[in-house]
Amino acid sequence: MSKALRGLVLIVAVAIVGAASLNSSTAQDKKDKDKGKDAKVTAVFELYKDKQDEFRFRLKDDEGTTLAISPHGYKARPDVQKAIDAIKANAAKAKVDDQTKAK
Repeated sequence: MSKALRGLVLIVAVAIVGAASLNSSTAQDKKDKDKGKDAKVTAVFELYKDKQDEFRFRLKDDEGTTLAISPHGYKARPDVQKAIDAIKANAAKAKVDDQTKAK
């Protein structure tokens, strides 16, 4: 498995750990959604440039806590956007591999 793919898998795994808090809705959020109002933003991908002038991202929750960061810098904005899109598309479908259980 390539380093980039391992890094992406790690990011997805970290994102899934935070999924419970990101996907939980309050009764008020459900009412707002039913009324057609915008639901509360629960997570944000921050896109930024690092000291090497490469693109990176951070996934933060609604309280500003960092849940995941890019494993490396990307030379071009479309490349980091592809990584973000892959996380958004695959995180909800990922399985949990609990390696704390005895085998």
